[in-house]
Amino acid sequence: MGSPHAKHGKPVSLHVKPFKITHLCFEVDGIVDKSNVELGQQVTAYDLSTLYAALRSGKTTLGDDSRLVYDAETIERAFPAPPLVILRNEIRKTALNQAINARQNAYFSKYGHITDISALMNLYYSPSVAHSKPNRLASLAVLSADQANQLKMAYTADKRLGVVKNTVSTVDSATRSIDSSVASGRLDHVGAGFTSEDRILPAPPEHANWGNFHFNDDNPMGLSIDESSNEEKTSVLGSAHEFQAIMNTDYGYRIPYLESQAQDHRAQISLMDERFVQFMSALHLPHIQQVLKNELESIDRDIYKLQVALVDTNLISPIDGVVTGIYKYPGDAVHSGEPVVRVEDSNTILILATLVYRGPIAIGTHLTIETHLFDSPKSKKLVGTAVSVRGHTDDESWEVIIKANNLDTKGKTILPIGYRFDYDDTTVLIN
Repeated sequence: MGSPHAKHGKPVSLHVKPFKITHLCFEVDGIVDKSNVELGQQVTAYDLSTLYAALRSGKTTLGDDSRLVYDAETIERAFPAPPLVILRNEIRKTALNQAINARQNAYFSKYGHITDISALMNLYYSPSVAHSKPNRLASLAVLSADQANQLKMAYTADKRLGVVKNTVSTVDSATRSIDSSVASGRLDHVGAGFTSEDRILPAPPEHANWGNFHFNDDNPMGLSIDESSNEEKTSVLGSAHEFQAIMNTDYGYRIPYLESQAQDHRAQISLMDERFVQFMSALHLPHIQQVLKNELESIDRDIYKLQVALVDTNLISPIDGVVTGIYKYPGDAVHSGEPVVRVEDSNTILILATLVYRGPIAIGTHLTIETHLFDSPKSKKLVGTAVSVRGHTDDESWEVIIKANNLDTKGKTILPIGYRFDYDDTTVLIN
């Protein structure tokens, strides 16, 4: 029974639309690989945001922070039911698994040792450490400047500031030699085996300097003879001095003074570049651990993109419903955004009605529709709520969209999608 204050509206037209309808599409182009769907099939909604959140978390395997959990095979097992349609995706699977392996290698070689790397970088590159790179670069700049200044002073003092056409090399050497020897042997007589002529040598040249040697007629060879011991002793002393000057002349003239200044400028410029690079790289030292963590997270985000790209080759329904349309089959080409499967929820329906009613109809107004389906003697009642209203004051007609439950007490649908009411057998009661 309706409310005692309910009034009848005259139906002009009423037809049924599903409350929810979705035309499932892929985000990428591709070729259909597998289809697990058929017309009339009941499908269950799956919320992809749950899977995306799991992928975005960067979850690693238990006890091993180097290995991400969701490789290609794990993602396939993450769906509670087989996807409705799957595109060919072997290349995406391979790219994802390669990226996960590369991430594990990077973790072993770098990101798994963030604390140790941070300590060593601060030791080598922090300006607060005495012998770190920035302080050594500063010392090197001072030494280079001192070297240039001393060279400048030396060239100036020697008045060698102009163009050098010739190079002169001077060699000055002195040699002194002392030798002494003792020979044992028996001498019967000084003159034994010698004639007096044999023992006479030419006199030494005038002004010759023979040191402390003494020559006499009895021992003209400088032999010191001890007849009692029969030993022979000989001593020799000599000296020499040599001076050599070489001058080289070439067509390639040089200016060593200016060359030394240019070399210093180049050295200072190079040191400036090194010190600036060092300064820039040292800016993040106080936050080096966070920087390394951010780098690892960036790697994980790139992998997340590959994971999402693989997920997007699997077609699932975001709503519970029935498959009422299939547009693509295995082997067919699919373009991004092109409908592949249609799913409709007929448990709840929308009734699009045009009514003539004298009075206001507001959103939220309850309406009761009673009709005879397909000339059945028993009438059916549906109670719904106005969710959209458009009025026309000139002829008192209203365009109303009514949301209503479409299941009977046994859980079966009452009205088929697209059903049009016979307005002669239909009444609408507006509460």
